[in-house]
Amino acid sequence: MPETIGNAAELKSIELHMNRLTGVLPTSIGNLSKLETLSLFNDEIKGQIPSSYYQLTALKTLLLNSNKLTGRLESEVSNLASLETLSLFENKMDGQVPFDLEKLSNLKEMNISYNMFNGLVSRNLAKLDTLNMTMVNEQGVATTLKVSIDKNSAFAADE
Repeated sequence: MPETIGNAAELKSIELHMNRLTGVLPTSIGNLSKLETLSLFNDEIKGQIPSSYYQLTALKTLLLNSNKLTGRLESEVSNLASLETLSLFENKMDGQVPFDLEKLSNLKEMNISYNMFNGLVSRNLAKLDTLNMTMVNEQGVATTLKVSIDKNSAFAADE
């Protein structure tokens, strides 16, 4: 995708999934303040999610699953106040799942499975029954981030 795509100021939807797109995500997409849907799943996109994407406050649907994305999901994801659907499964992302995800009050569906996320998951986030948090551990084995059944526990941990 060309970096000039960010010049299309009125664009509300980018749906270029399953096209074998390669390269990295254009940083300029973060300039599209009216963008509601970004669907680039089942491509060959690599690299990290540009920090500019966390400024897409009108974004409702973010589908970047089944690519070759690396790096972390940053805590600034909480800026995506309109987000309803987040799909990042089957990439190579790692690090802590941001606790700030639970601030996304419009979030209805999230699938971050089959990455290499680790650490703790807030119980409030884990309450969303549409979440799938299957991760690949250091040995390449699929495991699920467990939620503690102790009602006083604030976090779930990977085991």
